[in-house]
Amino acid sequence: MTDASLAAPRNRVLTTTIGGLQVVGGFFEASLGAGMMAIPSFGLTQVIGVVLVAHGSDTFAAGFRTWGSGEVQPTLTQQAGAAAAGALGASPRTAQLVGDGVDLGVAFVPGAVIGGLQRVATWGARASSTRVTLAYARANTPPFGPLRNPVGHNAIGVQQGGTTVWVEFVGKPTGGVEMMLRPPSTRAHVLTDIAVTADRANRAALAQQRLVRAGGEQTWRALLGPNCTTTALEVLREAGIVVPIWSRAPVLLNLGLHGGVETSIVLGTVAAGASGLARPSER
Repeated sequence: MTDASLAAPRNRVLTTTIGGLQVVGGFFEASLGAGMMAIPSFGLTQVIGVVLVAHGSDTFAAGFRTWGSGEVQPTLTQQAGAAAAGALGASPRTAQLVGDGVDLGVAFVPGAVIGGLQRVATWGARASSTRVTLAYARANTPPFGPLRNPVGHNAIGVQQGGTTVWVEFVGKPTGGVEMMLRPPSTRAHVLTDIAVTADRANRAALAQQRLVRAGGEQTWRALLGPNCTTTALEVLREAGIVVPIWSRAPVLLNLGLHGGVETSIVLGTVAAGASGLARPSER
């Protein structure tokens, strides 16, 4: 058996793996960008969101091209960076490295800026007088037993001037957003505090009031809402808090708030880096 015949199956496995990383990494990167674009006020967050959606979609599409061609395919971002470097006189090898650097930079830097700011806000929340708190109750945590609430539950609180107002969507299959008479207990809930500016806290509080005033019974729907998670998401977005778009269920919203931004950054960066390392070098 020749060396080439042994190498072919290994190359196919490597190509398939790289294509999978591109598809998965691109999806998570784009989902983070979509979460940023959902923040209502236009600014840096939305601009970064557009960049991540575009680059994530580019990486996602490159993964399918990799699967279809049998060879690792670069993103359009990488090709554009390499072409620009080549036009400025760089050698083919240097141009490829520049393109790979641009691809990695777009995947990592924009999300890292937002993720770093949000992580600082989480660390500083205890000392802040204006903050938003997500409460997550697991499905098997009393009083939310599996028969009463099989998917878990979210509630959302906004603190202003030392007072925290809590709301939640209650009722299934029909229900509505109501004020909570008592705050969620730390025994039954996982609480995540995030410090926000006074202006963002006020916008979050107005969102709570708007949801409560809507009144009347609404039909609970799994992902599109209204439900307990979409209620919390609306308040979080009004507060300028980024959550990846896949955070559409109680446990996923909890995970998305705790590490969704970092997960999306890592997977997007791995996808960009893996495709660069796996391609043949230009000479």
